[in-house]
Amino acid sequence: MLGRRHLRLGEALSRGLQRRAPSWCGRASSTQAAALAKSSAHYDLVIVGSGPAAQKCAIESAKYGKSVCIVDKSSQLGGVCVHTGTIPSKTFRRASRRPSLLLPAQGSHSSRADAQELCVQPAEAVLHLTGWRHQGFYGRSSQRARAAVAIPDVLARVQKASLSDLGIYSHITAPMVEAKETEVVRDQLQREGIELISGTARFLPGSEGEPHRVMVLRTSEKTEAKTSVYRHIEASLPSVTLSADRFLVACGTRPLRRPDVPFDGSRVFDSDQLLWGGVDRVPRDLIVVGAGVIGMEYASMINVIPGTTVTVIDPRDEVLGFADREVTQALCYSMRKNGARFLLGEKVKSVEKMADGKVVVAHLLSGKRVKGDALLYAMGRLGNTDSLHLEAIGVDPDERGLLNVDDSYQTAQAGVYACGDVIGYPALASTSMEQGVRAAHHMWSDHGALATDAATKAAVAESAIENNTGSLGDSDSDSDSDVEEAGIEDGEETEDLESAAAVAAASQPSQQDPVAAEGTTTLNEATSSTGPYGSIPMGLLDRSSELLFPYGIYTIPEISMVGKTEAQLTRAHVSYEVGLADYRELAKGQMLGGVDGFLKLLFDTKTLKLLGVHAFGEGATEIIHIGQVVMAQGGSVDYFRTAVFNYPTLAEAYNVAARDGLRKVGII
Repeated sequence: MLGRRHLRLGEALSRGLQRRAPSWCGRASSTQAAALAKSSAHYDLVIVGSGPAAQKCAIESAKYGKSVCIVDKSSQLGGVCVHTGTIPSKTFRRASRRPSLLLPAQGSHSSRADAQELCVQPAEAVLHLTGWRHQGFYGRSSQRARAAVAIPDVLARVQKASLSDLGIYSHITAPMVEAKETEVVRDQLQREGIELISGTARFLPGSEGEPHRVMVLRTSEKTEAKTSVYRHIEASLPSVTLSADRFLVACGTRPLRRPDVPFDGSRVFDSDQLLWGGVDRVPRDLIVVGAGVIGMEYASMINVIPGTTVTVIDPRDEVLGFADREVTQALCYSMRKNGARFLLGEKVKSVEKMADGKVVVAHLLSGKRVKGDALLYAMGRLGNTDSLHLEAIGVDPDERGLLNVDDSYQTAQAGVYACGDVIGYPALASTSMEQGVRAAHHMWSDHGALATDAATKAAVAESAIENNTGSLGDSDSDSDSDVEEAGIEDGEETEDLESAAAVAAASQPSQQDPVAAEGTTTLNEATSSTGPYGSIPMGLLDRSSELLFPYGIYTIPEISMVGKTEAQLTRAHVSYEVGLADYRELAKGQMLGGVDGFLKLLFDTKTLKLLGVHAFGEGATEIIHIGQVVMAQGGSVDYFRTAVFNYPTLAEAYNVAARDGLRKVGII
C-alpha cells in the first residue's frame, strides 16, 4: 500500500516537472529565446560556464542590478559539479532518498516488489547496501546486510540512463538528484532575469578601450551528442556576438588522459567514464592510478563493496599529501582492513589490455605487473580553456589549461575574471561557489574598479612565473621533478587538489604568516565596501581568507579539514599542541557501532589560538564547520572546554579534544 502511494507520488512529481520543463531540458525559455533572436548583444557581465562559480557570480551580479548572460556549450545546466563530479560521485557514495535512484538495475536479481519496497526506504548506495554502517552491530564478517547487494544496483542509482526499460517510472529519464539540483538552479537564474545561451564561446580580438567580445557558436538539443555532457556538435545556427563590461571564465576542468593509456570507457576509464561511460558493473579487481582526492574517493567506495579488491598506485610516497599525515594513515589503515593494497612510490610505465579484453595490466617502472579487470586513471584534470581563444585578449592559460588570477580573481586582462576549478586549488564545489560571490563583489562594489595600470598586469604575470615553484602556504605540492619522474608528459598534472596549489599560492601575495595568525583576516576586521547587502568586510573578499575554507574529502570514512597541518606548523617553527578525541570515547560513537573516527585540534601553546582542525570518520564533513567558525573569529581552543554541546552528538568531540589538549599544556 505504501509502495503504491509512493509510485503515485512519483508520477505526480514527474507531471509537475514536465509542465515546468525549462529551456535547458529541451524548450527555450523567454530569456533564452530573446538572446537567440539577436545576432549581437551587450551585457554588463557574460559568464562562460554554468557550474557553481558561474551560478553564484551571476546571481550576485544580478542583485547589483546588472544584466547577465551565461554561455555554456552543454545544454545541461550545472557543469561538472552536477553532471560528472560532485553530485554523481556523492550519490554513488550515498544515494538520495529520491525514488528513481533506488530502483534495481535492469537484469539484476531484484524484483518489482523489491523495487517498491526500496522506494519507501532511505537507501544509501554504497554505505548502506554494503552493510558498512551496520558492521559495528553485526560484525565485519557478517553478510546479513550485504548478501542482497547486486553490483548493477549500485550503478542504477547514479547513472543517467532512461528508466523506461525497467517498466517502472517510465516517465522519468534522469536521476532525481541531478534533475532537482538543475531545476532549482535554473529557477534561481531565471528569477533574476539571467539569460542562458547554449553554445561554444570564443573570444574575439578587439581594440584597446572597447569592451571585450565573444562569438557564441550555438548548439541545440538536436545537434548535441548525448555520449557525454561536454561532447557536442556545433549547430549550423547563426552565431551570436556578445560584448560585456566584465567577463567571468568559469568553464571548469576535465579529466587528464595520458596519451599512451588505452581508454575505452569500460575497462580503462577516467572518473567521468566511471559513471557515464560504458562501465556496466563494479569491477571486482580495480586498479586505481592516482592517490589524490578523486582516486582515493572512488578507491575507498569500491573497497567496501563485498568481493572487490582495490590496488592504488601513485608515484608519491603518501596519499593525499596536502592532508594531515595522521588522518591519511588512518584512512589507509581502514582501507587495508578491507583488503586494499597501496603501491606508493611506484610509477606506471604503460597500461595494457589483454587479448581477451577482460584483463588489464599496469606495467610499473620497477618491473612489477599489476593485474585487474578494470583501471581507473585519476592523475589530475585540465582546464577547459583550449577552445576559448583566450590568447586573442591577452590571457594565456598555463600548461594545464588553468588561469592565474590576482587577489580579486581578475586575470592579466582588465575586466576578465576567472573562478572555480579553472583557477586550480582547491577545486571544490563549495569553494568555487564562494569565489563566484567574491568575484561579483570585486566587479561591482565601490572597491572593484577595474585595474588597468601596468602594475596590476605585471603582478599577475609575476604570479604566473611563481606558479612553477610556489605552494599554498606550506602545503605539500608536487614539484616539476616529481611530475617528470612519474613519466607524465605534455604538462600532465598529478592531481587537481594538490598540483594546482601553486596557482592559488601565487595569487596570495598578502599571505606572510604560515600559521595564518596575521595573514588571515577574521570577521571582526573593519575595512569594508558597499554592496547590495550594505557594508561588506573587505577582509572577507581577500583571497588570503581562503585559508579558512573547509575541505571535505568523501572517502569512506570521510576526511575534512580547515587550517594548518602538523607538518606545516613544524616547518614554520610554531610551538603547538594537539588535542585528540576518539569517536569511541563518545556516546554517539558507541551508538554508531564503535566505528573508526577521531577529531584533532591543533593550537598555539602560548596563546591557545586554534590553528587547525582535522576530522576523520562518520560525519567529518559536517562537524568541521564548528571549528571553522571558531577559527574565523580568531578563537582559542579554550572555548570548546566550556561550550555546551547537544548530547549525544559527534560534536561533543570538540569538548573532549579541547580538554585533552589543555591537559597536555598543564592548564587543566
